[in-house]
Amino acid sequence: MSLWPFGKSKKRTFVLGIDGVPCSMLEQFLSAGRMPKLKALLGAQSLTRMNSCYPTVSNVAWSCFQTGRNPGGFGVFGFAELSRDMELRFPNASDLRAETLWQILSHAEKRVITLGVPLTYPPKPVNGLLAGCFLAPALEKAVYPDSFLPRLRSWGYKLDVDPVKARESLEFLKPDLLACMAGRERTIMELWDSEKWDLFVTHVMETDRINHFMWRFLEEPESENGKFFLDFYRRVDDLIGKIAARLDDRTEFMILSDHGFCRTQKEVQLNRWLEEQGFLAYQDGGAARGFASLCGKSRAFALVPGRIHILSGERWDGGQVAPEQVAPLREQIIAKLKEWKDPENGKPICETILRREEAFTGPHAERAPDIMVHPTDGYDLKAALGSKEMFTHSPINGMHTYHDATLFLRGREIKGAKPWIGDVMPTLLALCGVEPPAGLDARSLVG
Repeated sequence: MSLWPFGKSKKRTFVLGIDGVPCSMLEQFLSAGRMPKLKALLGAQSLTRMNSCYPTVSNVAWSCFQTGRNPGGFGVFGFAELSRDMELRFPNASDLRAETLWQILSHAEKRVITLGVPLTYPPKPVNGLLAGCFLAPALEKAVYPDSFLPRLRSWGYKLDVDPVKARESLEFLKPDLLACMAGRERTIMELWDSEKWDLFVTHVMETDRINHFMWRFLEEPESENGKFFLDFYRRVDDLIGKIAARLDDRTEFMILSDHGFCRTQKEVQLNRWLEEQGFLAYQDGGAARGFASLCGKSRAFALVPGRIHILSGERWDGGQVAPEQVAPLREQIIAKLKEWKDPENGKPICETILRREEAFTGPHAERAPDIMVHPTDGYDLKAALGSKEMFTHSPINGMHTYHDATLFLRGREIKGAKPWIGDVMPTLLALCGVEPPAGLDARSLVG
């Protein structure tokens, strides 16, 4: 029996976030008959291609989703950040400097359930239930309220696979993926009818993980790992079908991803490039001292993915670039980036090169990188210190893309020009009947 608490005219919305699933791949699967449940759900509708954000990483993209703002509006620019004294740290929900979807809806007395959305750890109080993201060290530290934890454990809910083990062997990754998906699916079904909710958002990190580690097997569909890859997406399709079977005319259903994916051809060490171009040099002790070893001799450095910072004395302890030198140095680096090509085939490494003020807007944009580089598909920008090689390889064989995220809203037309990930937030507020806050960088996609 449903506990849906409102009159028949009241709407609620379920959102399935499938991290890193490209629209183009889903379209290929639909054409090949590999996702019949999704095809039945679509009916006469089609999927919409959506842009991600810069930088195209999950924690930043899902923060755009939560806030409806450009990264300059909430102050997080990547998985890792450096303090002024060059100490590396990993941002979390405490670093978000903008009100989130969950907070706005809770203030409006709407009840929310959110599972696994990146940058929801540490959990903040909501009017409802929250399980934080893969950045949490353990499930018990990721849950609000505390009373929600025993239920999640009883359903086999897991935050994420173990990516360290996945790098060792796919035989560690594959059972981990299946266990995470099974726990997530059971949790959705248990909560669907047992809880009251206006907005229910489930984030599936497993799709991003399998794409990173097993994307190349799309080219080997008859291999053991190729069959596993396709079967995993059959399970995703089955989950879509189970959700669709529970829908009624009072429940909206949205599916989205935060970025696309493509095959990695080469990992490209951006700090090595800066070193070869004469912009980066190490002090005595070299890269073993970490980013602090750059101060004094370097003029610029990079963080993943594609974020180049100029070592100005105003912003960085030990930075040697004077304020009047920052702008001409930036233009010099940009000019060289535009000329940078793969020596094997002549392809440009960089697809998009943006100055800070071109990429980022908002009250926190001054903390953004001076240059934002998005690579040509296939060239995955890395930022290892001390690398002797420009082009490297790792167990990762899939990389993020900007232009190929997925959006679908059952029974509704997506309005306006090509959407970006931030547009989803005001759209969900509109579906919930809540006014968006002032100053968003995004717009509602429904009338």
